[in-house]
Amino acid sequence: MSESHGDARRCRGEFPADPSFLVPARLFTISVCRTWGLDDEVIADIRLGVSELAAVAAARAESFSIDLEHLGREVLLTVAPIDPADLEGVPVGAGDVVGALFDRVLIGGDRVVAVVERQE
Repeated sequence: MSESHGDARRCRGEFPADPSFLVPARLFTISVCRTWGLDDEVIADIRLGVSELAAVAAARAESFSIDLEHLGREVLLTVAPIDPADLEGVPVGAGDVVGALFDRVLIGGDRVVAVVERQE
C-alpha cells in the first residue's frame, strides 16, 4: 500500500514470517527508498535496520509488516510486531547496530520505530 499526503509519503509491506521473505522485505525497502530519491548511504542503513528488526519480528509472529514514512527531512521505519522481550541481546540501542544506523530508536507496544534525519 502506498499513499501520499502533502509532503508526507507512506508505504507498507506485509510479509509472511518465513526467513525466505526477509530478502523480499529488504528489496521492498530499497525500492521504496529509491523511489523517494534517498541517497545510497541512507538506503543502506535502512536496509540493514530492516534486516535486523524483521528477523526478530519473523521469529515469533505469523507475519510482519514494514512501514516506511517520509516526512520531509525524516524517514521513519516501523517494524511490527515485535515483543520488547524478544529484543534482549538484539542490537537496538545506542552504540549497537540499529542504534548506530538511526538518529532515534523508539520501542513501544508491539513495534520498533527507527528514525533517520536526512541532511539536505
